[in-house]
Amino acid sequence: MKGNVALTQPEEIASRHECQERDNSFLAALHLCSLYHHLVDAGRWTEFARVFSADAEFTSLTGAVNRGATAIAENLKRLSSRTDGLRAVAHHSTNVVVVESDDHSAQVESKYFAIMSDGTVVSGLYIDRIVNTDVGWRIASRHPQRLVGPSKKNY
Repeated sequence: MKGNVALTQPEEIASRHECQERDNSFLAALHLCSLYHHLVDAGRWTEFARVFSADAEFTSLTGAVNRGATAIAENLKRLSSRTDGLRAVAHHSTNVVVVESDDHSAQVESKYFAIMSDGTVVSGLYIDRIVNTDVGWRIASRHPQRLVGPSKKNY
């Protein structure tokens, strides 16, 4: 310290920058996970470009891969119109964690649970990679894993 003024050390500045990067990617991840579920529950399929990057990949629980916001929305719209008890009527996102990040991308894990139309509850984990694009943060890849609930292969 010189007089009453503390001198900031370079490693402190780097640490603060790292926290800010993490805060930005965490807030983006939290927003994207929440917005995704709001759009799905409201059937706002045309707004999926607000969540997914143009070249996003969504791997379903069956292993099928949908590419691009439009294809992802069309598949989820099809699933939401089911009448066999396999339709989720309410989606919830929780426990969002940024595993690692930099200025341009982040690895994110979040838990989800959904109330199905037959009253059962399913829970799982989303493993996402989000990227900072020209239009803001977007999900570039999403890989869900079922943790609890009916294990019906065709959902």
